[in-house]
Amino acid sequence: MSTLSWFEITTFSFGNKLPKISYQAFGDSQEPLAKIEVTPRGIRIYIAISDKQGKVVGGAEYVVDDKGIVLVSIAIDLGKKDGLYRTLVCEDKRKVYYVELTTEEGFREKKQEVYYRGNIAEQLKNLLRDSENRDTVLDQIDRDLDKQTEERVVYGSFGKYPEALLKVLGISKESTTFIVRTGEVKSKSTLVSVQFTDQGIELTYRRDDFDKDRKGDYAFVKTTFETKLDGRLISVDY
Repeated sequence: MSTLSWFEITTFSFGNKLPKISYQAFGDSQEPLAKIEVTPRGIRIYIAISDKQGKVVGGAEYVVDDKGIVLVSIAIDLGKKDGLYRTLVCEDKRKVYYVELTTEEGFREKKQEVYYRGNIAEQLKNLLRDSENRDTVLDQIDRDLDKQTEERVVYGSFGKYPEALLKVLGISKESTTFIVRTGEVKSKSTLVSVQFTDQGIELTYRRDDFDKDRKGDYAFVKTTFETKLDGRLISVDY
């Protein structure tokens, strides 16, 4: 990383809350190749992984806590399909896999929970060792993916916050999750609260869940309120 240019970036949230400080490293692109975020909750490290030609093929996220540096997730760039950029992500602790689909501007449009039959670490190594066969490796990853659910998000204004701002921050107004195999609705989420705090952006969504009833039809079963802090679930109320 000695050839990268490092910058200290201070981000202020609404209401003159405590700033978020990050250290970001840039190469030839506008996207940072490394980022270290320092917040009241701790330190998070994001690293872009590039092949020998300098092309970004994936990334890794770490958190620094009292146990040291802990891996949070690994990601592989699957390329563009149907106008959206796809990224396969594996959350290391839970071994949960999902594919995020974003626009060219980086706005998330969909999220697919998947069952992945391959080995994400080995495939990442293959992309680094043999960049000329990148398409072959990505085709194999696609064949090893089994889509379970698909979440489709909708952006819009909320209270005093305009749609353009919320979209840039990745805050959806509502979303619907479908079961891919049947097309049935699994859940619907609606934004009910946005708060800019010293800890980060706190969001609360009303979530309505659906499941099969005694007749085998999908019907409403329960409502919960999910609170997230900077995109991470911190509480569920019934």
